[in-house]
Amino acid sequence: MARRIVKPRKIALPLRTIKNVKEPGRHAMGGNLYLTVSKTKSGGLSKRWTFLYRVPGSGKQREMGFGAVDKITAEEAQAKAAEARALLATVER
Repeated sequence: MARRIVKPRKIALPLRTIKNVKEPGRHAMGGNLYLTVSKTKSGGLSKRWTFLYRVPGSGKQREMGFGAVDKITAEEAQAKAAEARALLATVER
């Protein structure tokens, strides 16, 4: 069965909102890309880009980190997620 490749959507949260997110958790950006926010030991917030996927064959869920929000832009994170989706589409099941 042919696998359908999902085109990445534009960023779901406006960039202005990304900087103002204060709630810990995963915030969906579309195309399995998430803004992951967690609290640090010093009481601050850590924001990073993560890509969630399932391992072909076993079906186990995995998380791939793309970097901190202040180092990787939303557009760069989307491009990396598109590359990861393309790579996963080529893997045999």
